[in-house]
Amino acid sequence: MKKIVISILIALIVVSTGISAQNSYFKIFYYPETQDCSNAVKTQDNSMILAIQTSLNQNMLLKINLVGDTVASRNITSPRYYCYLTRILETQNHEYIGIGYGFDLGVDVPYSNVELTYVHFNENLEILGQNTFFVSDSSWGGFTYPNAILNNEQHTIIGIQEELAGSITKIDFYEISSTDDSIATYTLMHNRNVVFKSMVQKTDLSGYYISVKGAWESGSNNNCSIIEVDNEFNLVTSDTLPGEIGYNNQLRYFNDHSFISGGRADIWHIPPVCPPWPWETLEYCIEKLDTNFAPIKQAYLCPLDNIHDTAYNAAHLQNFDFIDTNNIYTCYYYDISGSPYYGLNFMSIAKLNANLEVKWQYFYGFDAYYDPYAITATTDGGCFLHGLIYYNPTKNPNNCDLFYVQVDSSGLFLLPNKKLSPIVHSAILYPNPGKDLVYIQSGPQVNGALMQLFDISGKPIAEQRIDATLLQLPVQNLPKGVYPWRIVLNNKVVDSGKWVKE
Repeated sequence: MKKIVISILIALIVVSTGISAQNSYFKIFYYPETQDCSNAVKTQDNSMILAIQTSLNQNMLLKINLVGDTVASRNITSPRYYCYLTRILETQNHEYIGIGYGFDLGVDVPYSNVELTYVHFNENLEILGQNTFFVSDSSWGGFTYPNAILNNEQHTIIGIQEELAGSITKIDFYEISSTDDSIATYTLMHNRNVVFKSMVQKTDLSGYYISVKGAWESGSNNNCSIIEVDNEFNLVTSDTLPGEIGYNNQLRYFNDHSFISGGRADIWHIPPVCPPWPWETLEYCIEKLDTNFAPIKQAYLCPLDNIHDTAYNAAHLQNFDFIDTNNIYTCYYYDISGSPYYGLNFMSIAKLNANLEVKWQYFYGFDAYYDPYAITATTDGGCFLHGLIYYNPTKNPNNCDLFYVQVDSSGLFLLPNKKLSPIVHSAILYPNPGKDLVYIQSGPQVNGALMQLFDISGKPIAEQRIDATLLQLPVQNLPKGVYPWRIVLNNKVVDSGKWVKE
């Protein structure tokens, strides 16, 4: 029996621009056994297409219209026990290619009969071609999700990494023609354990740049390396990124003479700025690099707080996107425990200019666990974000559905039903619950505002002027309890919430 899809329309904001309107909504796609999702692409009619994994061997393509309604869907099946479409690309003639992989669960090895899944379809989700490409009959260590790009010839270049015994890395690259046939395969081997993350074609068309998590060169302790290869994926040279970005790294050309990179940075704090041992924090960072990969500008959207048990993780598949380089959208999510699917969390969307200065930053959630996968800039000036929402993750990590949200260029959407939608905050207080010290992280849209903390009777007990994106508020003298807070800007309450003292 066909499952019923329930969508919750949160808002539709129509802003007159003389040319187009901006739409804004938050919705949940309820479907049994939802487990993973792909990136999203925008169609010519301004709809969004993405894929979700609905069971162990089935994927579903979804088409979502301007107001967030699901207007089409199609199941994609595979002969493999496990199958997952991870990437969707748009071709030059506005058709689409879904890339994924499938495998059987082996008895003595983690995976067996691993193959790439390739699906060619149009914006009506009609299948134009479908193929599979053999990768491996077994694996000692495992595989990374495939990544893919379209090169200048409109051939699909797919990369998938296999970890071999002895921590040897093998990355296989497949070149697929516009008629869905395999043209060539290439292999890049390395004797160290690194993780393939993204790739771009060089502007002179002489090869590709590949980003990997880990140090390619012996003796380097950098978290991310850039590998230059020729058109047959022979190694030309390698370099290390100057920053700490390594996890979910994404590399993209910003213009002809610079790159932009985003991801999670693992930062080690050395005494005396921390307790008397090296202290690691996980932060979201976006940086601009020149063509030699030297840093031009680095921006940490969650300022360094030295809290060991916090983690700011980049959206899994695409943590930043832009159409106009002066309007860059980014997304990361916040874990107080550093462990996924634990309790409640926030996700953050920020809008930056070409110099990586934050225009605004909002925090969404803390009513469930949000696991964002990809953010996509839209032609109306806003952005589309989607991922998985876990309602009661501490009891059932698989109790999740797909969420997707369209925000306008201001970063907002209306909340007519707060019980069924995440709260939007200009600031968050953490750790929550906390003990002796609370951090106040805020977006620049509330700079100069007053943060006020109250006891449960409504009596004001502390206040702090917001003059930086990260502030500290000592609370060691407060008794245990629940403390409401609010932000006042220009004599108007613009945000509020609750903080708990343990």
